[in-house]
Amino acid sequence: MKSNQLQRGILFNNYSQLVFFSTNLFKSDADLLLQTFRFIKGDECQSITSDQQIYRDTRSGKAEPTTLLKMLNDTNPEFETLIQQLESYDIEPNEVGAWYILMSQLIGYKASIEKHFTDPHHSVLKYIDFLLAHCELERSFISNFSESEQDNKTEANRIINEWLLTDKLDIFSENKSHAYEYIVSVTLYWTALFEVYMHQEFGKARTTNTFIKSIPQLNTQGSLVRSNEIFLNNVKKYFALKFKSKKFKWTDLSIKIAAARVKNNLHISSNIDEVYSDNEPNQMILQKLKRWRKGYTKGNEKHLSYITMDHYKQYIAIIENKYDKSEKDISLFSIVLLQLWELLQFEGEKLTIPNEVIIDTFAKYPKYVALVEKRFSTFEITGQLSP
Repeated sequence: MKSNQLQRGILFNNYSQLVFFSTNLFKSDADLLLQTFRFIKGDECQSITSDQQIYRDTRSGKAEPTTLLKMLNDTNPEFETLIQQLESYDIEPNEVGAWYILMSQLIGYKASIEKHFTDPHHSVLKYIDFLLAHCELERSFISNFSESEQDNKTEANRIINEWLLTDKLDIFSENKSHAYEYIVSVTLYWTALFEVYMHQEFGKARTTNTFIKSIPQLNTQGSLVRSNEIFLNNVKKYFALKFKSKKFKWTDLSIKIAAARVKNNLHISSNIDEVYSDNEPNQMILQKLKRWRKGYTKGNEKHLSYITMDHYKQYIAIIENKYDKSEKDISLFSIVLLQLWELLQFEGEKLTIPNEVIIDTFAKYPKYVALVEKRFSTFEITGQLSP
């Protein structure tokens, strides 16, 4: 997944690197493979461990594709059918790019949900076809590249500005703001694709506005307030309303989280013998909340602290819902994309991208949601993907 060949693209440039690895969703290709097999086999006790030979071979780059395919076939008899579907596209090696990873995911996901959505014209299945059409579009972009480097640069800029509605971006310019706006715009488009999928599965009225409510802002001192801090502040405001408290503080939130974790038999301190108090702030939880909001400094260098999907279940959703480690809710993927937003804002600060550029670029997110909705409406009627 980390190979340069599998990162190529324009609309899905570096898709797997950014979504799977930069957000710490997976630590490596071997970790991704391990988690995939655990998921397929329902191995919640994690009896499948990383010291098995196949994962050692993957880490060292010695794993044979035929071995991986046999292992997948032995694990899930339906996997061979999925491979045949992928092979039916007759993909040439020079066409392969980041889109191939997304297509592989979509084919597998579509097969898994067709049991629940039996009508082939259901909007959920139609939307997956819409996403697959994006993969085919990206495939055509790559296969049409010429031998002229300058022609390819011109064409790449044309595609970006047409499909992402950017204003005359030149991603090859020495102006680093152009490249930054491009990678953020691509990420916002992926996010919009995911959000509009959520509209199809759960209904627009039942879908939270997590992303629109987490767009970065400037504080009164003119400093950037990143998405994680805004998101968690909104969480705090939500529980303030729920518990009818006008002065609900982070300490109060830590108490609610600690109480919920105790109820779910989860630890609330590094000291397992600590006596639980239901009215005192929990320092471990307060520290986690602060790190997620602000990051942390180590060796004079600033770092991010990512919120994982399991963190969300353990420390936020747990206040209202029983913690279930095995729960597989696709809507939780919004947390992964939110961490990608956080990363890009953090990296923008490190690159000294002006705060106004960061804020203005992310502020375009609602336009991308509207754009995806418009393109999907056209696709439903015509079966064609158009700008």
